[in-house]
Amino acid sequence: MKRILLLALISTLSFIGLAAIQKRTVVIDFDKTANGKPVDVSLTGQILAKEYLEAFGITLTNVTDKTRVVVEDLRRTYEGGAIRAASGSNALAHVGSNDPVSFTMNFKTHLQMVQFTRPQLMAGETGITFPEWEATALDANGRQLDSVGEPLGSGPAYYSNVPAKTFSLKGAGIRSVRFNSNNHQFAAFNAIIIDDLVLTY
Repeated sequence: MKRILLLALISTLSFIGLAAIQKRTVVIDFDKTANGKPVDVSLTGQILAKEYLEAFGITLTNVTDKTRVVVEDLRRTYEGGAIRAASGSNALAHVGSNDPVSFTMNFKTHLQMVQFTRPQLMAGETGITFPEWEATALDANGRQLDSVGEPLGSGPAYYSNVPAKTFSLKGAGIRSVRFNSNNHQFAAFNAIIIDDLVLTY
């Protein structure tokens, strides 16, 4: 009887331990609000991302002066012929300048991983280029934990479509991600455009 009780106790503790370390993820696709309602950008094609992201516990800081971080309907960017959202039609964009720009996403709690997708680029008849960009994961003290990025043009395929690509930033205690972009006064977009942001706690 004691053996059965001991095994039951071990099994219960193991289950509790697994539940405690089980990862929790939140997916932000920019097509739905935190309450699951559709995001309507039909009037202007974009809305400021500040309030949208705050509903998910994300704040924006260090946004380059005279620029905006927006939720944008990519079907209205170059009439939908240059970039295609990874899901739905909306994505997060940084607009307003052809100079180097940056912004920082700050999270309420520590994260283990941050993932996002750079949407598919469509070359069309004139080719396509995407800005040089870098995303850097930082801890609560501003120390760099991980970094990802792409050079100007997203590789050599200027005159053929560039598939969507998912990037991962990993590290114990991610509290913010800084996005730096430079379109070199040349690329088709002001700055990085991301879709399907996945936060792993």
